[in-house]
Amino acid sequence: MARSTVNRTNPGTGSAHQVRTDASAANMETVVLGVDGSDSPVTVSTIGTSLALATVGAPYTATSGSITTATSTVTTGNIGLAGNVTAYIFGTYAGVNVTFEASPDNTNWFAWPMQNEQTGVIQSTTGVLASNAASSWTIDAPGFSFFRVRATAFTSGTASVLIAPGTYPFTTVVSAIVSPLVGTPAKANVGASASSVTLRAANAARKGLMISNQGTANLYVDLTGGTATTTTANSFVLGVNASWVMDSTTFTTGLVTGIWTATGGNGANVTEFT
Repeated sequence: MARSTVNRTNPGTGSAHQVRTDASAANMETVVLGVDGSDSPVTVSTIGTSLALATVGAPYTATSGSITTATSTVTTGNIGLAGNVTAYIFGTYAGVNVTFEASPDNTNWFAWPMQNEQTGVIQSTTGVLASNAASSWTIDAPGFSFFRVRATAFTSGTASVLIAPGTYPFTTVVSAIVSPLVGTPAKANVGASASSVTLRAANAARKGLMISNQGTANLYVDLTGGTATTTTANSFVLGVNASWVMDSTTFTTGLVTGIWTATGGNGANVTEFT
């Protein structure tokens, strides 16, 4: 590359620059530095002598307001190019409950899930907040133009609300969040048997299961709820002193049966979490 020049063009909306890679302009590329919905200049920075392209969403001024009644609402202007939204609630107040809502047109409103920054819980409605609590919620902002915090309950005081649109260029999409299941364990011992026996009865409240073979022969376990056999009607085999822990793939709340190739020993220790 012998020489590079930069000429600004007006593509209609946004800000673009044409980069010439030689003096003849035979090689030219259009580089979009940023799109902010207008033809205003886009602020960029440099690292050393190199130009740092700022790939960010449009910046917006934060919206502030307060909750002083059970129907108070704090609504942003059009923030359609924002990358995310953070809502803060603080002040001296009691009995406040709010709902987070988004809208494409400032007329039709939809409950919008937000992640509580203090607890990590996803919620579109906060429930009654603790008196004078200072809390914040954040979420990405795809596909809507307006956002609001709407009170549904109020007792006293003033709850200050600040809605700050962010400029992340993109965010990851999370399809599901799996939280660990907290369960109460209950243990039982099942004697070794050369015929099919119940290792654990069906339980709709089951959250987990552990089986440890304490017999002197192999234990064949059937997770399908049928009669276990040592040939074809089993899900897996546990050797002597071997253990198995139910996971997300093998999880079942149904009947679990088992059969040993021979009796002897202490059977199976079974721990169920509910």
